[in-house]
Amino acid sequence: MPASGSVRTHGVWAEGHYDQEKRVNLAPNQANNQDRRTVSGGVISGVDVSNYQLGSVPSGFQIGAFSGYNSTRSKFSDVALTTAGSDNASVQRTTFGEQRQEMEGAFIGMYGSVVHGAFSADLAVKVDMFDVDSRFKKTEVFDDLCGGGPGPATVTTFTGSTAMTNYVVASNANYRIPLAMGHYIEPTVGIRYSHSDFGGNAAALGFRDGDSFRVLGGLRLGTRYNTRDGWIWNTSLTGILYSDVSINGYTVTTTTPGLPPPVSAKIDEGKLRVMGVLENRVDVGYGYTLYNDLEVRAGDDYFGFGTRAGIRYQW
Repeated sequence: MPASGSVRTHGVWAEGHYDQEKRVNLAPNQANNQDRRTVSGGVISGVDVSNYQLGSVPSGFQIGAFSGYNSTRSKFSDVALTTAGSDNASVQRTTFGEQRQEMEGAFIGMYGSVVHGAFSADLAVKVDMFDVDSRFKKTEVFDDLCGGGPGPATVTTFTGSTAMTNYVVASNANYRIPLAMGHYIEPTVGIRYSHSDFGGNAAALGFRDGDSFRVLGGLRLGTRYNTRDGWIWNTSLTGILYSDVSINGYTVTTTTPGLPPPVSAKIDEGKLRVMGVLENRVDVGYGYTLYNDLEVRAGDDYFGFGTRAGIRYQW
């Protein structure tokens, strides 16, 4: 018969993460159609407590808190625009180049999960407290169409900053189906809601408050086995389809004089993308667990990948 009784444990953990993504065709069929490359990384740590009831139908819960720091760097391709001069005898060529965006700061949050037999669900709430810095160079040249040739270039460097507070709520539900030889499959579904508040000077940088709602669903294939050293390996491969079904705000809707034309955040709304996640966890004994995840995302005009690695101690 299965063992019965109550097991209460405490845990502390820490991890580092890195992510990179490439977006192309940000403004289809427009003069300001740009590409964007984004790199981010950071650290996070947390504490939690778990309580589980063993028996024929295991059940229990875990609740914890975490905090960390994240830095994100985005680089945009140049934008070149041409407009007719007021005298109809010249054109103005404006190039927005060396455009960069940096977001960094701390975040805090709480998480919890419940298990009842084959069913499990989790919930996480996070608040990001970031600073946003933007910069670019604007180069203006007037060309005389009557044979005068291009005039001298005027170069202006723009810098600006604002604050951004993100509120994120995410939840997933899973149902594990055992297979032979320690294998299992686990259908999973989830949602994520995010709201962003920007501080003063946001409109001057092209930002405004916004929110988004994501749905996802997929299937996890996993296995568990013991090594000759007594380590316990848990490995799984998950395939997920996800879509941001609603996106509102985030960027201004009208061109601000002196700024590059805005790129609407709604270009991602409703697009179906795929994500694959390879997870590895190994219990090495004495309460220590090492883990590493590898993630790849792809879709229309988009490709990204990331990894995280950490250690957990439980007693």
